[in-house]
Amino acid sequence: MFAYRTVDGATGEVSEPAGMHAAGVTLEYPMSAAAKGDEVILSSWFTGTVQVIDRKPGATSEQRRCTNLINPVGNCERGSVLIAQVA
Repeated sequence: MFAYRTVDGATGEVSEPAGMHAAGVTLEYPMSAAAKGDEVILSSWFTGTVQVIDRKPGATSEQRRCTNLINPVGNCERGSVLIAQVA
């Protein structure tokens, strides 16, 4: 996944809030995405990064670095993020 894109279900319009090498945008080579409510969580085992994106503005609200990250990452109740790592 080299861009974070959204699709309007009613109109089919596709927008691209973030791209890998776009100016002013940081994506860390995400390999998986999980969406729930107003958040999208992107994760990359390659860079060990978990990125939480607020769906409304399309901006990163939180970013974490993890070692030995296993994809996919999921979001839980009350804003918690579940991250699985190899011990």
